[in-house]
Amino acid sequence: MIKDRHRPSLRWGITIFLVFVCCILFFFCVLRFQELKALIGTIFHILSPIVWGIVIAYLLWPIVQFIRDFLRPRLPSFIKTEKRRKHISLGLGIAGALALMLFVIVVLISMVLPELINTVMTLVNNFSAYVTYVQNIENSLNDLLSNNPQLQNMVHTAFDSLAGFLNNWVQNDLLNQVNVIVTGLTSGVIGFGRFILNFVIGIIVSIYVFASKETFAGQFKKVLYAVFKPEQVNVILDVARHSDKIFGGFISGKILDSLIIGILCFICLSILKMPYTILVSVVVGVTNVIPFFGPFIGAIPSAFLILVVNPQQCLIFLIFILILQQVDGNIIGPAILGDSTGLSSFWVIFSILIGGGLFGFAGMILGVPVCGVAYYICKRLVEAGLVRRQYPTGTEAYSEAGAVIDPQTGRLVPFQSLETAADDTAAMTDSTADSGTHTQKKHSD
Repeated sequence: MIKDRHRPSLRWGITIFLVFVCCILFFFCVLRFQELKALIGTIFHILSPIVWGIVIAYLLWPIVQFIRDFLRPRLPSFIKTEKRRKHISLGLGIAGALALMLFVIVVLISMVLPELINTVMTLVNNFSAYVTYVQNIENSLNDLLSNNPQLQNMVHTAFDSLAGFLNNWVQNDLLNQVNVIVTGLTSGVIGFGRFILNFVIGIIVSIYVFASKETFAGQFKKVLYAVFKPEQVNVILDVARHSDKIFGGFISGKILDSLIIGILCFICLSILKMPYTILVSVVVGVTNVIPFFGPFIGAIPSAFLILVVNPQQCLIFLIFILILQQVDGNIIGPAILGDSTGLSSFWVIFSILIGGGLFGFAGMILGVPVCGVAYYICKRLVEAGLVRRQYPTGTEAYSEAGAVIDPQTGRLVPFQSLETAADDTAAMTDSTADSGTHTQKKHSD
């Protein structure tokens, strides 16, 4: 048995060892970030059906909970036991939520797929018109340059150089590019088939996640209470609840916000008689899930499609997207989301750029709530330290120009007052020293 007088030394030794291990792991992750990222990607690729199931269950759980709570007291009276009523209402809630999700997917596909096919067919049918348009531009340039032989020779020389470059590119690079494109298309088709399979398996997995949600929560708490102290477990559970609130509020709010933006876009584009109304509205609505940059990301391919049909309408569409983004950013978005993440605009943009740069499209969506959770944890740690030192926790108190904490009183005072107090203390110290020296000299005399 370890003697009680050795226990503090053992705790300090274990703490120092764990700190060194964490430092080594941190530097290893930084130096081997690409390998670590590839490993995480491989793990997610293998477990993608499980990930899809968890995501589907997390997004649909509010609907399941609503249907379950609505049906449980309204079930027939012959179902007497509360346990059976709970299981039946939960099963009906799961079935209703999945049916609603599949209905929305089918409706979107039935709306977008014909529009997409129509878009492709329009581009193919208008290809000859595009060629004629290019030829008209060439004839106009020839008519313009016919009165200027020197400029005409320069243009012909430039066209000959371009033609030689294109001929060389077709003979040497095009065949290789065709092979790459065919390989990419094949991989895309296989990837799409794998995505459909993973999504279907994810729906099946989500059913088990719904049914075992309370069991998983109980097992998680049991492990926490077995490892940590009760007060530490309470803090962990509070952070987990707040994280769930941030993620759930942000994601569900953005989905509702995107749905409203897509409907508004469809109505306005229909009034303006824009081409590809349904397709453009779906693209703008889906990309609106990404904060700040979403409307512009969706506007680029949409504007290109409209530009091919009518350049003037493309300009009107871009102006409309700017207005729609302002309405969403200043009216619709704040009304739905509120302050769900607790982040300022700067940190939202920061989290989007970091998340998108590291993990792509998913990082741009999840970067904001992840940063919100990290901000909440840091805020709790900082406020706990300030309360322990009996300092004010409000940021406004520290935002005042020149405000510092007096180490003697522990209160916020202007910096000039602290300097004056320090000068007065120094003057009193010098005066006391001079008085002592004078007294000592007098006694010696």
